[in-house]
Amino acid sequence: MVSKEEKIWELEEKIDGLKRKIDGLKIEESERSSLEERINVAREALKEGKVKEAAGIVKEIIAKVKSARAKPKKAKRPAKKEEGVGKEDAVAALKRAKGLIDAGGVSEGSLKEAQVKFSMGQAYFREGRFKDAVEALKEAENIILIAREAEKKPEEVEKEAAEEEKVEEKLEEEKYLKVIEDFFGRLERLKGLGGDLSPIEEHIRFVEGARDAGDTRGAAETAASLKDWLDQYISALEGKAEGVVKGEEEGLRAKIDEFLRKVEEIENLEGDTTPIKEHLAYINGALSAGDIKGAFDVVETLSEWVETYLDTLRAPQVEEEKAKEVEEKKEVEVGEREEVKKESEVAPEEVRVEEKIEEAKEKVAVEERGAEVEEKEAVEKAPEREEEGAEIEEERKKEIVQKLEEYEKEMDRLAEEGLDVGPLRRIHSLTKGKLEAGELEGAGELLRRFEIAHRNLIKKKYSNKIEELQRRLEERAGYFASQGVDVETEDLSGLMDSIKKELEEGDVKRVGGLIEEFERRLSSFERDAYNMLYQRRMIPIINGIKRLEERGVDVSRLRGHLESVKELFMGGDYSGWERESLQLERNVQAYEANYLLNRLREAVVKLGEVGGPQGAYTQKYNEAVGAYREGSFAAVIEMCESTLKETERLYEEHSYRRLKERLLELITRGEQLGVSTEPYRETLSRSDELFTEGGGEEAKRILEESIETLRAEVEVAESLRKRVEELSGELNEIWNQLLPMARKGYPTSEVSRKVQKARELLKEMKVDEAAELVEKIRGDIERLSKGPTKEVREEVAEEGELETLRAKELSIIISQIRDRITKMKALGIDTSKYQSDLLLMLQTFKRGELDRAVEQGRRCLSNIKKELGE
Repeated sequence: MVSKEEKIWELEEKIDGLKRKIDGLKIEESERSSLEERINVAREALKEGKVKEAAGIVKEIIAKVKSARAKPKKAKRPAKKEEGVGKEDAVAALKRAKGLIDAGGVSEGSLKEAQVKFSMGQAYFREGRFKDAVEALKEAENIILIAREAEKKPEEVEKEAAEEEKVEEKLEEEKYLKVIEDFFGRLERLKGLGGDLSPIEEHIRFVEGARDAGDTRGAAETAASLKDWLDQYISALEGKAEGVVKGEEEGLRAKIDEFLRKVEEIENLEGDTTPIKEHLAYINGALSAGDIKGAFDVVETLSEWVETYLDTLRAPQVEEEKAKEVEEKKEVEVGEREEVKKESEVAPEEVRVEEKIEEAKEKVAVEERGAEVEEKEAVEKAPEREEEGAEIEEERKKEIVQKLEEYEKEMDRLAEEGLDVGPLRRIHSLTKGKLEAGELEGAGELLRRFEIAHRNLIKKKYSNKIEELQRRLEERAGYFASQGVDVETEDLSGLMDSIKKELEEGDVKRVGGLIEEFERRLSSFERDAYNMLYQRRMIPIINGIKRLEERGVDVSRLRGHLESVKELFMGGDYSGWERESLQLERNVQAYEANYLLNRLREAVVKLGEVGGPQGAYTQKYNEAVGAYREGSFAAVIEMCESTLKETERLYEEHSYRRLKERLLELITRGEQLGVSTEPYRETLSRSDELFTEGGGEEAKRILEESIETLRAEVEVAESLRKRVEELSGELNEIWNQLLPMARKGYPTSEVSRKVQKARELLKEMKVDEAAELVEKIRGDIERLSKGPTKEVREEVAEEGELETLRAKELSIIISQIRDRITKMKALGIDTSKYQSDLLLMLQTFKRGELDRAVEQGRRCLSNIKKELGE
């Protein structure tokens, strides 16, 4: 069974491999950032021991990497120019998309999404919009292809990833072997030039061992790190190195010799020389390679440390040497006296012997007298001097003891801070030993040495602290500036310069206080900057949440997150606040992006309802959806806002145009029905002015009001028209009843006049009066149907003769018109007008208007004769 540690190690290896793949992918930066962010989340999960969570994220990343790799493959098909997209291209795209959809192999959701795109492509194809069809069908293809990659089973994805990793590992292996081969080639070249490889022997052994053990990557990395050194060494041996002066090399050799002497001295004093030997090996190697500057830099860096270390080790020896010097001096003085005595006692056989003897005796006498005087004075003042010396000695001893106690505490404090106080403790111990032995001078000298070493250690400590604070200031200032926070660091930089100057030239004891002041002011600076950053970052977040809430979005989760972010800041956890505030900012963007996507979808649908150009904006909506799935919420917001402005503008234009068209239709219908439409035409002009001036809503409002009003008027007019048509139909039926009655001798003339009157009333739209008259006519018809009286029969006879004559005349006119129309057709003359006149005349006759029909016939016949030239 695989242990948790092994699983973590395996996942770490996979994450590293995925990171390398992502670095090599040719993808959008937003997509790369999204993948790298998930990589970091997986690593954090591993650090916290969340192995399952990390494994899930790794599978997700593998799928996304596969998806990203699939995209370029689709793009390899030669892209045709947009202008050149024709029916053949669209047919080919239809076949490809249909084949992929029929093959399936993806989730139901992805399949439906692809089918929607396929349907759009088919619709565009039927409309002859081949370019739009190809684009929609390509989207359908992409949905299927990407879904196949993203929806593969984890074991399939892992298997493919493993195979790809093997290929990549093979390529990397070849690359590493090439680096190793080049490395050993340089070594052979260097040996041929007589170069010294001893400084890098350990590295060479490591490269060989790693290579033989199969760790080609480790071997290659070490070999690559030595490339510059080897190249420079080879160049130096070949006489290509520049700037190497013999005097410089001799000076460096002298410093190295001095260093070696100090190393020997440290070893003689039983000091630890291992760190120094490592540096000296590097110096010798650098010198052999011709890197004079590098060697000098190392020597200068080590000088202070070696001096301090030697001072620490020399302290006991110095005391012994001083005591030895005093003893030697006394021995010399005694020796001189003995020689003088010998000179006075021995009588050499030289010239002026007696004179020399006298001089020697005089010298001895003077010295003896001086010694006697000094001895006498010393005897006389001995008690007094002994008392004063004892007091001074006691005070000095107390002072040293007090300082040793203070330094004991100081060393403990420095040790707690992680500083190496070993040398200080050795000097401290030696000082106590001298003090206990009553050697105040030796203890005092060691104490001075302790203070020097202590000062150097404190100086080093402060130097490290200053570097840390300088770096912290630069990092924070750079970070705040990158976040758009305007920060001033001149005061802090000035104080830092003062601290550095005080450390180098002034009182080291003051440096601690200055550093504390700097830390206090730096913390204040950070606090103020974070407050400004808080305002800059949180105000947009808070406003974004408020805006979403006003739009009706449920923001309860966002508000809960907001409160926790505020608590982090108020508690001073700035790093936690930064992390969570950025996540909250991203969540708010996600909410807003989702809201805007919904609005855009609705806007595109509405635009289609008013006849707007829906296709192009559907494409933009789909692009925004794709960006949302990739987590590019800021891009989605930008895309949606710009597209919404366009769609809303187009919706205003097309909805206004649609209202105008509806009003114009009603105006036309109204005019046909005899409705007064002049006020509505004035409304059209007024609405155009308002719309042009930016008052689109007001323009649409007055159009809608006019449409409602005119629609009501038209409906009334249509109702009247319908009533008129009904009454006209009834009158026609009555007339058809009258004709047979008239032929039978019924007196119908009066009723005929009433029928004519009713028709005139209808023409004048006096519908109610006409309806009353029609009722009366029905009564007349009913009375006539009961039989005529004698007087009526006589009247009918007279009227019958007249109507018969008119009917006969009309029949003759109709016959003549028809003959001439036939003649005109034969001559190729247009007869449509006369045929219409003939039809009108017959309709008039059918309505019982015999006189009018005769008049129409005469006029038509006259016009025909004129055209024929008769």
